[in-house]
This record gives sequence, structure tokens and C-alpha cells, in this order.
Amino acid sequence: MTTFRRLFITGVILASTLGFLAPLSTARAGGNLSNTLNLHVVSSSTVTGIKLAWNPSTSAVTPHTYELVRLQPYTYDSEDFAAQTTTTFTDTTFKPGILYSYYLLSDWDTDSGAIDGFLTLRAPGTIASPAPAPAKAGSFTATATDLGYGGSYYSIDLAWTPPASGEPFGYVLCSGTSADCTASDSNPMPYAYPLPAGDHKSWDDEDASHFPHSYYLYTMNADGNLSAPLIATVTLPTPAPTATPGSTSTPTPTPVVVPTPSPTPITQIVTQVAAATPAPTVTPAPTPVVTPKATTTAKPVSTATATPTATPTETPRVVAEQLTSSTPVPTVTATPTATPAPKGVSTAKKWAIGLSALVVILAAGASVWFFRRKRA
Repeated sequence: MTTFRRLFITGVILASTLGFLAPLSTARAGGNLSNTLNLHVVSSSTVTGIKLAWNPSTSAVTPHTYELVRLQPYTYDSEDFAAQTTTTFTDTTFKPGILYSYYLLSDWDTDSGAIDGFLTLRAPGTIASPAPAPAKAGSFTATATDLGYGGSYYSIDLAWTPPASGEPFGYVLCSGTSADCTASDSNPMPYAYPLPAGDHKSWDDEDASHFPHSYYLYTMNADGNLSAPLIATVTLPTPAPTATPGSTSTPTPTPVVVPTPSPTPITQIVTQVAAATPAPTVTPAPTPVVTPKATTTAKPVSTATATPTATPTETPRVVAEQLTSSTPVPTVTATPTATPAPKGVSTAKKWAIGLSALVVILAAGASVWFFRRKRA
């Protein structure tokens, strides 16, 4: 198998399990793996090796070809075995006591190249020179920063310090849950991202719907064994407002304290109310004017104008009594009394009518007398 083909197949497997190797991306593609051909262990021995078997492919391509890839979880250590047409394989190149994941690819060159089988197991035997158990990192923090998309997307900055005992063989970062970080038959390539020793920073991008979100940091020894994790949980921060071109942010108004006015003395209120109530003005009725006939001079008739009745005004004393009462009483406004029509006007009318009638009678009598005298 050429080096290019080996790297390509390894990349496909890692892409399927780690979400295209995006650092800690939550778009995990592990669900794309399917053990449709039932890859399983027949036997495992340090003498005879690890014997694997699987079911034949059901694709229409013939003859069927199968390839096996062995990966060490948490690392990029891989081994790609030559293609074959049989449905069994025995691995004799493993290291005792190391955890491995196996991937089965069927009809890679002539079909879709799907991963049709996977499993994880620990190789038989014990590690000849086991590496020291890894110590936990000193500290681990995760900080979310709003990327300015209306609070829907965040950048997560991850930082840690090495163990007190010194740098480990490497670090492993995991996002999601503790189950995602543990290699098993159902999770052969855990959702983890290996980092070399000396690397103390990483990053992640998260959608707001993924909060609260946890990150797990492990140290790893040369045998691929992990320490207990340090956990950093990120909660959803307050989203920054989306900037609109030309918009001006409105500052929060400062509350204004309005002082409570001091009560006004009762005597002063009485004076103000009394002064503010104007007295009603009485307008006298106009006196009719009688124009006598040219032949008769009417006897002057005295025109009497009735004295208008003064309208009573509410005195300040009443207002004061109302204001001193515990129950507020509405202010009483005096209503002007209607002014009766002067009696002298009707008497003048009578004299005018009588005088006019007398003038008419005298004029008629004078005309008759003058007419008879002229005929005689």
C-alpha cells in the first residue's frame, strides 16, 4: 500500500469520527460509522495474535475486496493492512496492552468505500515497559466570546497549565460528554483531539444552542493511557448587540429625583383662593327711547332703572373650612343671580301707547272739523 493511499484512508476514518478534524467541532460525524458487516474478534492471544472476522459484503461489485485499518485512540498512530478478498484477518504486529480501534472498508476501489465495520479492543498481554501514569494538568479554563452574530455563534478560548510533575507525553481535548471521550466498542475513535506536549492553548467555535457546554482535558503517556480529566464548563454569555451601520446607541437615561414640595400653610391657600375668585359683573338692561310725533311733544317720562341685586360671593371663611377638613371638598363657585328686568320699562310703554292713541284721536277730530268748516 502506497504512502499516499495509507494517509488518504487514515484521513477518511479520522474525518468520519472527528467531524473532519475540525478542532473540537460539535458537528460530530461518529454517527456515520456503521458496523453493518459485523466486524468482531474471534480470538486474542499474544502467541497467535488478534484474529478478526466479518460478514461478506452485499454490494453488487464482485469480487469483494476488504481492507483493515488499525488506529491507536487519542493519537494518529495507524496501520493499514493490505486489501484481501477473504472475510478474516489476523493482526500479529500489535503492541501488548495497547488500546486499538479497527476499521473495515469494503470494496474501497470499486464501490463507495464505506466504513462497514469497526470495533475497539485492548491488545492481549501487558506493556513491557509501561510509561508512568499520567498526572492531571495543573489548571484548565474555557472562555466564550461573542463573535457578533446576534448571540448565535461564539469562540471558545481554551487554556491550561502542565502538571506539577512536568510536561506529559501529550494532551487530549474532548468536547461534549465524558462518554464521548472514552474509547469503546460503540465509540472506537473517541471525540478527542490529541495535542503535543508543550501546547497549552486551543480553541473551539460553538453555536448558542450548544450551551452550557463542557470540555475535558486529559494528559496522555507514551502508551496512550489518559489521566483523569479536568473539566471546564462554559455557560452562555450575554450576547453583544448587533451593530447597525449608521445607528447610534441610546444611553440609558439617568433617573431624575423630583423633590417633594413643602405643604403650603392653610392661611396662604385661603388668601390665594379668595383672590382668584372674581366677583360677577352686573350689566344693567338698556332703557328704551320713545320718539314722539312731530306735532306733539310728549311729556317727559322719567326712566327708572332698577338697582341690580348684588350676587353673593363665597367668602374665604367657607373655603378655609373646606381646606381644614380631613376629606377634600370641591371648591364652591358662586353662581350669579339673574337680574330682573326694571319695572320702569313697562310703565313707559303704557304711557307711550296712550299718548300715541291720544295724538291719533286729536288729529282725526281736527281733520273732520276742518273738512266741515270748509264745506260751510
